[in-house]
Amino acid sequence: MNNQSTPDDASPGLLDPMRQGNATLSTPVTAAAVQPTEIHNRFADVKSAIIDLIKNTAWTSNSSKTQQRLLQAVDNLENVPENTAHLSAGENTVMDDYMRALEHVRGRLEEASAKYGGRNAGKRDKFKHSWAHLDRSGGVQVLEACRSEVDAAVNRLRSHLKIQPAEGPTQNAPSSSPSTQAKAKSNLSSNLKIAQTTFNTVETVSGTIPLIGTYVGAAAKLGSTIVDMWQGMDSNKEAAKSLEARMAALAEHLEYFQAQPKENQKEETNERIRNLQLQLKLVGGEIETLDSKGAITRAFLSRNNAETLNGFQEQIKAAENEIHVRKCTFGVYFPRQLISSSTATHGVEINAERRALLDRLGDGSYGAHGDTIEDATCLKGTREAILKTIDEWIYGTSSRRVLWICGMAGRGKSTIAASVALQSHDRSPWALFHFRRGRSTLEKRLICALAKQLESRGSPEVRRAILRAVRENEDIAQGRLDQQFEVLLVNPLKDYPAESSPILLIVDALDECEDITYAARFIELIDKHSPLLPQNIKFILTTRPEPPLVDTLRSKEWEMVNLDQIADIHHDIELFIRSEFSKIKKLKSRLPVDWPSPDSIQKLVTLSEGLFQWASTAVRYMGSGSPDHRLQELLKDSSKFRGLDNLYRQILSNAFQKAEEDSCVDLLHRALATLVVAPHPISLEVIAYMFMDRLIAPDTEEMKSYCAFMRDDIFPNVASLLLIPASTGEPIQLMHTSIRDLLIDAKRCGNCLYSVDVPQTHWNLAQDCLQS
Repeated sequence: MNNQSTPDDASPGLLDPMRQGNATLSTPVTAAAVQPTEIHNRFADVKSAIIDLIKNTAWTSNSSKTQQRLLQAVDNLENVPENTAHLSAGENTVMDDYMRALEHVRGRLEEASAKYGGRNAGKRDKFKHSWAHLDRSGGVQVLEACRSEVDAAVNRLRSHLKIQPAEGPTQNAPSSSPSTQAKAKSNLSSNLKIAQTTFNTVETVSGTIPLIGTYVGAAAKLGSTIVDMWQGMDSNKEAAKSLEARMAALAEHLEYFQAQPKENQKEETNERIRNLQLQLKLVGGEIETLDSKGAITRAFLSRNNAETLNGFQEQIKAAENEIHVRKCTFGVYFPRQLISSSTATHGVEINAERRALLDRLGDGSYGAHGDTIEDATCLKGTREAILKTIDEWIYGTSSRRVLWICGMAGRGKSTIAASVALQSHDRSPWALFHFRRGRSTLEKRLICALAKQLESRGSPEVRRAILRAVRENEDIAQGRLDQQFEVLLVNPLKDYPAESSPILLIVDALDECEDITYAARFIELIDKHSPLLPQNIKFILTTRPEPPLVDTLRSKEWEMVNLDQIADIHHDIELFIRSEFSKIKKLKSRLPVDWPSPDSIQKLVTLSEGLFQWASTAVRYMGSGSPDHRLQELLKDSSKFRGLDNLYRQILSNAFQKAEEDSCVDLLHRALATLVVAPHPISLEVIAYMFMDRLIAPDTEEMKSYCAFMRDDIFPNVASLLLIPASTGEPIQLMHTSIRDLLIDAKRCGNCLYSVDVPQTHWNLAQDCLQS
């Protein structure tokens, strides 16, 4: 007979007694020593491993806040009991699921650590992983996805075992020392302190709110982040005061959701959701206004905070889409009495799983937005005939599923592609991918990017089909092109209803894919599978008329538009030039009212030879200096500027002549060459860091000073060839692929100072990365 006794305050159940928050799940205590069980050891090992991986991985510099949030979430994990002998089979299953989720997080972090390297890596290891750090969004995405998985695992455990969240700091709040917290609070007004408390509280309880919880939580998280950023602003500025008022209003709308809405408050809840949606739009507008006026200081202009804001805004968008889907089926809101707690938890799990699944496809934004100014759409009143032709093909009765848009460099193919997508925004789901020469590390994202965009814009049926495909094919992002095409496009779209709006899959500048075999196989896959897909699945491809792809494309019986054969393009170019000159005159108030003369405009139109890229570059060249002086220079020596190559060469020659006078030739050449060969888009901060001859990060003021020098003294004379964003953390871009084509072609450049030797530049960059 067992003489061991159980304390009076212990019961045989798992949950009695139970401490909240970071408590250990209690077990019956006996006089004999309790030996740790396998699951307890697993938990201790995986938690320790996750913390070590977070702390000891050399994450990208913009992910510090995301690291802290994940660390806090891991630190708040529910512990497991040391003795599980008394647990039921169901409770053991819950524990096992909890452990598997945490072990999956550890696996993802191990993969990321292998990519980014160790924090204390040696010089050679730093070089090995240096290019990975140019992909600044990757680390943030991995950490955010892991935090979502941790949150979902904890929510499932708490739901099954009836554990209430701990009071105090939110699970997702970044950890900080007491002194840091005290200092931060001292910088906040009373309104913002109240708002921050509301945001933290609402984010904590949002997981228990059915259907709309994810949306409310994301809104609260966004508010909390903006309050953190507010501390980097000058609080005496009108801009800061305006944003403070906006955050107080947002907090007031969110405060309603601290308490669970009751059934008889259904109408009020619907109204509160509508008000919250409106307030979020106003907050977004406020930030855009501040940004455009330069009123946001370094706190808002840093890459870290910009990406954090964008990430939370994407979460809000995703959550709002989910609400919309559910609203179509169930109504705006179901009161708690009509939905079980398991259903509410299931909704949170679905959203977490969706983010985790889409994360497997990588970053779809490269395809969605490309990475040059070519993504601008056509000016209103221009390209109307060609856009109408394309629109009739999309929504008409043509049996051809593929449209090929062909034209030489500078004809505006990318702009037309972006305009078609924009015109379809409210009519059809679409996905757009831009190839860019020199970015071979990005081009294999083609199918994954298209699928990820369709998941966000497609019908509920298409979205579910894509998610199911990713769930059943975990490694599809590393699969062959034909596997990706079938799994992510053909299978999800094969049952798309014939009566639904067309789905557009737009691939721009296919000729710029450096792996010609890959591009040719993509064409053949479209040719093979498009006849088997519903007729309202449409492909649009744009290319230059260059071999070998053009020969492959001409062999297909597809619809074709040849931009080189379109007449009367000069009228559209004249409208474009007049529009751009109007912008210049607003910025340069000393120009005469009648500047430029109609005759000057007509001469520019003639010089363009029907190339929008020539007109765009020429106008930017005039606008980046003395407009009238440069206009007269261009018209006086028109033969030097005729054609894209001549225009580029003249701009580059003038820029390097000025750099020679300022003894900056080497620095200007190194900067341009780096932009040409870098496999990922890079920012002014990255260029400055590489050229400052140091491995350790410079202090903030030193970096700001060097970035200002690069922007104000090195780049101004090539500003017409570059897109230089306001933020030093955002990527600098060549305005057009044809600029890169010229710079790396020794025959077209001759022996000019600006010619780029690609192998030598790679070698120079390797040495820069290895310097101490």
